[in-house]
Amino acid sequence: MENVQSTLRIRKPDGYLEFIDIHNVGVIAPAFGVRISRLITRFTFGPAVEGGPIVPLSSHVEVIGRAYLILSFDEQQLTRNSEFVYVGLDQAAPSAP
Repeated sequence: MENVQSTLRIRKPDGYLEFIDIHNVGVIAPAFGVRISRLITRFTFGPAVEGGPIVPLSSHVEVIGRAYLILSFDEQQLTRNSEFVYVGLDQAAPSAP
């Protein structure tokens, strides 16, 4: 883990975590014969709607590496969450007895 750095940003005016970044600054060797040359991960957070609850808005992951000198891997994934819909109990609805 000495080759991994992370950063997080908190939006002080709004009081929530805006993002978390994780990336490598050198080669990572998580197991025998496996070397990761590039690791980039970002998770972003924000309000679901104006003034609404804070939710995960997106995640981005990139991994490039090699296993046992012959198998290379290059993965990239981007996920964006949108069109949030409130599914909780209505505040005006009467409670069950």
